[in-house]
Amino acid sequence: MNKLPKTNLIYRAIARDIMVFAALWLYLWLLVDIKLIYHGAGRIVNFPTFLCARSYFQAFLVNPAGLAGYVSSFLSQMFYYSWLGSAVVSLVCWINAGLTVNILHRLDLGKFDFLRFSSVIFVAITFALYQYQFDFVVAMMVVLVATSVFLRLSIKNFIADFIFLIVLSSFLYIAAGGSFYIFAFVAFTYLIAKGRLKIALSYSAIAALTPYLIGYLIFKENLHNAYCCLTPFYWKTVAVSANKTNLIPAYILYLSLPLAACLVLIKLTLTKKYPYLFLKKTPSGKSSKLKKKLTAREKILSLLNQKVTLKYFLVSLLWIIIFALISFRFYKAERTEFFRADYYYSNRNWQKVIDIARNFTHSNYYITHAANHAFSQTDRLTTEMFTLPQHPHSMFLSAPDHIDIHWPKIDLYLDLGFLNLAEHEIAESIEAFGSRPVLLRRLITVFLAKKDYQVATVYLNQLTATVFERSWANDYLARLKSDPDMENDSRIQYLRSVMMKKNYGFLLFEYDEVLIDLLDENPKNKIAFEYLMAWYLLSGNLEKVVSNFDLMDNFDYKTFPEYYQQAYLFYTGTMRKKASLKGRKIDPAVLKSFNEIVANFNLMRKGDTRAFELLSTEYNHSYLVYYFSLVSIMGK
Repeated sequence: MNKLPKTNLIYRAIARDIMVFAALWLYLWLLVDIKLIYHGAGRIVNFPTFLCARSYFQAFLVNPAGLAGYVSSFLSQMFYYSWLGSAVVSLVCWINAGLTVNILHRLDLGKFDFLRFSSVIFVAITFALYQYQFDFVVAMMVVLVATSVFLRLSIKNFIADFIFLIVLSSFLYIAAGGSFYIFAFVAFTYLIAKGRLKIALSYSAIAALTPYLIGYLIFKENLHNAYCCLTPFYWKTVAVSANKTNLIPAYILYLSLPLAACLVLIKLTLTKKYPYLFLKKTPSGKSSKLKKKLTAREKILSLLNQKVTLKYFLVSLLWIIIFALISFRFYKAERTEFFRADYYYSNRNWQKVIDIARNFTHSNYYITHAANHAFSQTDRLTTEMFTLPQHPHSMFLSAPDHIDIHWPKIDLYLDLGFLNLAEHEIAESIEAFGSRPVLLRRLITVFLAKKDYQVATVYLNQLTATVFERSWANDYLARLKSDPDMENDSRIQYLRSVMMKKNYGFLLFEYDEVLIDLLDENPKNKIAFEYLMAWYLLSGNLEKVVSNFDLMDNFDYKTFPEYYQQAYLFYTGTMRKKASLKGRKIDPAVLKSFNEIVANFNLMRKGDTRAFELLSTEYNHSYLVYYFSLVSIMGK
């Protein structure tokens, strides 16, 4: 059967790898869940916020790598929907694969066409680690397109060829920044292979100066930025990656094609020294005949040949297995669940947050913090809080390591009514992560609650320029016209009802004092009351728990919360303090459970291992078990 001509290699590459890229799409969609990268979870600092505005586009025109940055920024917004974002990433990798095969065959390196999967390896690893480096893949696509155009065109006039090469290189540097060196090296190699040594040497000198002439002199970038922007060596890329070994996939992506091109130079050198190593066999008369140009029908039939199809299927299956092994080496389900918990938390899907917290493999302050808030919003904080591992630091993320953590605290402060601190945390988060839509929505909510409509309108107009959040912003702009004081907005009215007017320093305050002030502002602020009681329970301050029982009269508790009963029984029975229930009654089941826990605890202190097993399994959801472990938790 006739072989496909080189001009159609890209189509063959596309056809044979369809299984691989379908698997990549499913992997990014169903396993990685790419919308979590769009959300960021307060961990991904370099994800772009695309704005449909001329000023946003113009900002990219004055920097090297502007075009690649703008395109990747737009395509990244498709991550909003996991299925769509995964399809976009897979398509870009697929295009890169086809272009890479075409380039390798034009360099007579067909045996190395496995390098077409460098983008897939890069994506499989970085997305499994929940890092945003998609702009590298887009930059590679731009470079491969330019390289394919250069290799396809054949201008025999020396001056015209040189001018075209310089113009293409300049455009590519402006479009893809330092990534253009991949093109420069391949072009240099190709020119030498074609015996055009003078133009190759002249071009290499110009290519070395291009970042200086354009990036440094025209765009006014410093030399490091001019030469390294949009490469693995760029300082912003290095700074984002806490573990420098995570940059290895980027090195593979950027260096695979230049290293392959080096083989061309090595072969040329060896050919001059040992020409007999590269002697080709004389083709037979049958194979030396001029190849007939295949029709479209013949091309399709050649691709659908049964033996070829089976071969492609087996090769694709092998590559899928290889990529699966690579991916699962870096993919951690726990990391995905962490991102998913923050995603559902930000979208107020409380049951999903609780389900993730219950199934999380180990105790995590952030997960517990989100779950406690979810319990409070579903009226379960007083009955299910201790079904999860608790720690005083998890309530407000108050550990020393969490002082500079802002994103996870925003929603809790909003619901409590501590709007000034919520606004501060939003501002700090925007400083770190940029004007992400999820942050702008919360900032707008704060300004609307404070009746600062002018500032809220400014941010609403900014949000209308986003791709997927504009409907929310347009809805609020319309409501500001029809309902200027937002009287029909239940969320805004709630925040106004619980909002604290007293000012606090952002660091120097006690949580119980803030919660008491919130209750002074609005005695019906149920979440403030339950968080105050929970804070006292977590701190082991039983006297404060019992002394605040009167505040329960402001709320519609149908039963006396079990945790409060256990605190009362331990306070009055074991600690032998006096306190009045003021008409409330202890549930007999709670009293029975209390006596059993105390008895087993005393047996455990005497060395009874069975008592320890009962406490850690049957009674581990009790507040008393937490209280008995409080000494070790607090480190006292």
